[in-house]
Amino acid sequence: MNHEEGWKLLEHTADLRIEFRGRTLGELFLHAGLGLTQELVGRSVPGGSVEISVKLDADAVEELLVDWLREVLFLHTTRGFVMTGASFSAISEHAVDAVLFGRPMERGDAGEIEVKAVTYHGISVEQGDDGYTARVVFDI
Repeated sequence: MNHEEGWKLLEHTADLRIEFRGRTLGELFLHAGLGLTQELVGRSVPGGSVEISVKLDADAVEELLVDWLREVLFLHTTRGFVMTGASFSAISEHAVDAVLFGRPMERGDAGEIEVKAVTYHGISVEQGDDGYTARVVFDI
């Protein structure tokens, strides 16, 4: 794992499975959004001048993470938004209030896979001494 990026691909037979890490819940959600984005566009993405507000509520942290990733995927698919960062004004295991930073898609922004959906299959979010670890399966 590249700890600077905060995520790594895990083996999965048919879909895409990624492990995300963060010292804080905010860092976990940031790494999850950036990791998904890198898979969508096929490369690390710098900069960006577009800002989009996101507010989500959920009954559990796993549901909140799935909703977060679905929002990143939805914005990418429908608006061509490429997430490059995020700022959290509030985050808990049940709610997130953030601003996503990014840019419009450009030529060359095409990953090798097409992510169709974020799933609940095998979802896990765990808190340990070093922070948070999450595992998410994406339908491709």
